[in-house]
Amino acid sequence: MSGANPVTNGEKKDTRIKPGEVRNPHGRPKGSRHKLGEDFLKALQADFAQHGKRVIEDVREEKPDVYLKVIASVLPKEIEVSGEVALTTKEQRDAALSAFQRTLAEEVMQ
Repeated sequence: MSGANPVTNGEKKDTRIKPGEVRNPHGRPKGSRHKLGEDFLKALQADFAQHGKRVIEDVREEKPDVYLKVIASVLPKEIEVSGEVALTTKEQRDAALSAFQRTLAEEVMQ
């Protein structure tokens, strides 16, 4: 029998990592994962600077479902609004709603 397959009693060894257990005390090199992400974002930024507007227009025209998914993914999930406003006329309500929509649009664009 070769040493590659050790003899066991038939029980499977639990190979899951337990809380607090460290199997590789040296870990990955510092910055390696960050560097990959940084390089990817730089490449993505350069590509977007060159092709972004045209690609967005193409997607909007050719794949509106994908376009809407992208829009939904960049909108904030929650917006907290608080305050009291006394709006007695339709004009006041319309003006307040317009101001709120402008504020929301500015927040989304940041």
